[in-house]
Amino acid sequence: MPPESHIERSAQNRSGNPAADRDRACVQLLLIEDNRGDARLLAELLRGARTRFEVTTCGSLAEAFASEAGESCDLVLADLGLPDSDGLDTFFACRAHWIDTPIVVLSGLGDELVAEDAVRAGAQDYLVKGEIDGQLLQRALHYAIDRHGAAEERRAFTRELEASRKLEAVGQLAAGVAHEINTPVHYVTDNLRFVQHGMRRVGDLLDTLTVCLRAGQPLDGDALNRLVAEADLDYLREELPRCLEQSLQGLGQIARISGAMGELAHPGVGPDLEFVPTDLNRILEGVIAVAACEWRGITELSTSLDPALPAVACLPGELNQAFLNLLVNASQAVELHHNAAREEGSARVHLSSVCLNDDWVEVRVEDTGPGVPDRLKSKIFEPFFTTKQVGAGTGQGLAIAHRVVVSRHGGTIHVEDAERGGAVFCVRLPRKRTASSASDQPEN
Repeated sequence: MPPESHIERSAQNRSGNPAADRDRACVQLLLIEDNRGDARLLAELLRGARTRFEVTTCGSLAEAFASEAGESCDLVLADLGLPDSDGLDTFFACRAHWIDTPIVVLSGLGDELVAEDAVRAGAQDYLVKGEIDGQLLQRALHYAIDRHGAAEERRAFTRELEASRKLEAVGQLAAGVAHEINTPVHYVTDNLRFVQHGMRRVGDLLDTLTVCLRAGQPLDGDALNRLVAEADLDYLREELPRCLEQSLQGLGQIARISGAMGELAHPGVGPDLEFVPTDLNRILEGVIAVAACEWRGITELSTSLDPALPAVACLPGELNQAFLNLLVNASQAVELHHNAAREEGSARVHLSSVCLNDDWVEVRVEDTGPGVPDRLKSKIFEPFFTTKQVGAGTGQGLAIAHRVVVSRHGGTIHVEDAERGGAVFCVRLPRKRTASSASDQPEN
């Protein structure tokens, strides 16, 4: 990890005024310029600036990459034309090396279009040699630092909000999941108590028979039948196996719920996770188990999962989160729409999966809620957009689903009108992880 910058080290002394804090800071500027005259001129133009710039000059990319100043710089000012790199290649090399450092590029009069391309690719600004004065240079560098800081704060806020949204979703489900687990726990416990009571009866019968046998006392048929009747053996013979079978089923249900929660609790983050062939139906069944508290008693949930659905190369944890968000969103839409005097069977959510062709599979989440107006269909996947009342939603559920499906998996997600009212969220995913997945999409 590179050493913290002077700006970062002074964070604890900041006043809350970015301009004032920047003015007091000492900015470590790495200047990559092979023309010594231009380098001296640029350093001179920064003398007397209200922000103190400590300038380290390198004449090539290789020298800059190897320098100690390159490890701790707060800002990079790079000429696009260098002995070991030229044009946009220079900027991309700088961006790859200084991922979290603002970069301003220098260009000659004839390379201004290239410099503009660099800005579109992520450079904070560009300056044209021959047209630079002290005021312009200082202003460009100040703005670059400020814009980069604001962008970093936005990204950090978005990451925190996404994490908060995931915790919120899990928190909303926690009570319901506890109920789903407690239900089988209760009847497993009751069954085991019955088995315990029955085993006591059998034990008492065996004790009596053992005493008689040891004492050499014969038992006639009537006495034996009386003991069997008192122990209720016929009833126990019928009910004990049934209790044990129900208990095993209950434990299996608990295992499924806890397994689904475990997969959901470890969605994974970062761009370098491994895509693995996964059974989407298994993911959907796990999501249904986890989200049962959202729809049970309110919504009628049905499924039609293609048993021949092929495996999909994906990040299972992230798709867990995406499908959970879609299912919870559908359940809440149905609940709100049918909150008053619901007709039997009117509140429904249907979850389906199908293989479209050799390259694509589709998952559909259909509900009988109020639907999505045409004017909002282009907005519902935007971060922070929500139609719920203030405090009832963060507007991140569908945005996270969109990011997971489109950005992370190269798939598509869109909303359609259901035939009988409501909305249908259609998720299409490529079976294989390829560079062209996002562009080679199936036709509607």
